[in-house]
Amino acid sequence: MRKFISKIVLFAIVAASGFLLWLSLLGGTGLLRTVNYRLGNYGHLYTRASEAAGYGPVDILFLGSSHAYRTFDTRYFDSLGYRTFNLGSSNQTPVQTYVLLQQYLIRLNPKLVVFEVHPDIMAYDGVEGAVDLLSNVPITPASASMALDYRNLKVFNTFCYSLIRQWFCGALDHFEEDSIVEGWAYVPGGFVYIPQEPVFVPDSIPLQDIQVLPEQVQSLSKCLDLLRHHDIPFILVEVPSSHALSQSYANYGQYTDLMATFGPFYQLPLLPTPDSLYFTDLDHLNHRGVQIVCSQVADLIESQHLLAP
Repeated sequence: MRKFISKIVLFAIVAASGFLLWLSLLGGTGLLRTVNYRLGNYGHLYTRASEAAGYGPVDILFLGSSHAYRTFDTRYFDSLGYRTFNLGSSNQTPVQTYVLLQQYLIRLNPKLVVFEVHPDIMAYDGVEGAVDLLSNVPITPASASMALDYRNLKVFNTFCYSLIRQWFCGALDHFEEDSIVEGWAYVPGGFVYIPQEPVFVPDSIPLQDIQVLPEQVQSLSKCLDLLRHHDIPFILVEVPSSHALSQSYANYGQYTDLMATFGPFYQLPLLPTPDSLYFTDLDHLNHRGVQIVCSQVADLIESQHLLAP
């Protein structure tokens, strides 16, 4: 029996070593479809996370997906006298937000959190957001737990490869990200914009139901409980999508009712038509739209006295 167990243990060690060697050699080549290592992705999460490590304290912290980091322009709020930081990331669902909050909330020490919640993001599993986070942010017990909880081969293999790169190659220590990546420009404080904005031609979308995932609801609750634990006030905000996308949600009222159960929830009004004047695609604003929405959020903060004097 002991020999059998010894053989099993030896086999496991050899298999694990072979797996890690195979992963370290091929993980960054693009040959493995189950590894999606994206250090220096267009969302600039590497630069944002590096900056966040020494940025606080701030007046306002913005959280969410690309709808957050492409909407809440830190320059606009800075011009009003607020010190702000945008901790959004590509396809960031509340699962990833919770990991980032555990890592950066105390350092940023915000007086107010503006948490962007979008129907599509609450209905998304967050796999792409997970691999983006694992590739660009130092691995912590929280991000390791997230990777294992997914039970997804792409997430797990990307986690293992990122761990190898960070622990044995110092990947995050020696990397320098360009300020413009694939046409996306980074602004200190976490905002990202497209200098050469595309022309958006809207099209109709068939009716669809918003299928909010239970794991996103649970993670959103954990994020807000963490903020309450640190006595940090927050608001949930849904930034406007194009009319084409907004009108496609058949059960939109159910979604907004759900969001309102979590705390102060504000739906920013739809922008005037046509959508091509204010959007670069169905759900991301152009510069004109960003200025309007930032003004709306600033007015909301002031009118509701959300920041203590």
